[in-house]
Amino acid sequence: QLGMLSELTWFRMTYNSITGTIPTEVGMMSQMEGFRLATNRLTGRIPTWFGLMTKFDGSNNYYFRLQSNTLCGTVPAEVSAMGGGDGYKISNNLLGSACGEPSPEPTSVSSPTSYPSSSPSAYPTSTPP
Repeated sequence: QLGMLSELTWFRMTYNSITGTIPTEVGMMSQMEGFRLATNRLTGRIPTWFGLMTKFDGSNNYYFRLQSNTLCGTVPAEVSAMGGGDGYKISNNLLGSACGEPSPEPTSVSSPTSYPSSSPSAYPTSTPP
């Protein structure tokens, strides 16, 4: 059904816990200037056809973001050629690992929230009733 949106220029579905692989129908969206499926639970490989979408030209005038998923395998040369500008982000995945096999955790994770020190004066004190 997504392929019927051939004139769509922006697709953004970040932070939605979307699972599965990237649908092949997305490759039919030839006018795409912005594609964001970042911070979901996508699996599988990054499709080669992303690199064939003519609007993703490596400039700052587009957005291609798949970071923070669990995508695996190697990055296709056609997709690597898109790299450039702030719009291209594929980090925080399992890229470089074999698909379908147990993989290590992503190599780049955000820093944990820092909490006050463990000294007693750092926490409020109260006596339970």
